[in-house]
Amino acid sequence: DEPDRARIVGALERAGGVIAQAAADLGLSRQALYRRMDRHGIPRE
Repeated sequence: DEPDRARIVGALERAGGVIAQAAADLGLSRQALYRRMDRHGIPRE
C-alpha cells in the first residue's frame, strides 16, 4: 500500500540509501526491507 511505500522511501532517503540503516529505522531486517522494496517496485540502487 502507498503509506508503506512512502515510509520505505522516506527511510531510504534519510539513510542516504544505506539499506541496513533504513531497515533499522523501520524496525525491519535487511532481508525484510529488500522484500518490501521488491513488492513496491522500489529499485535497489
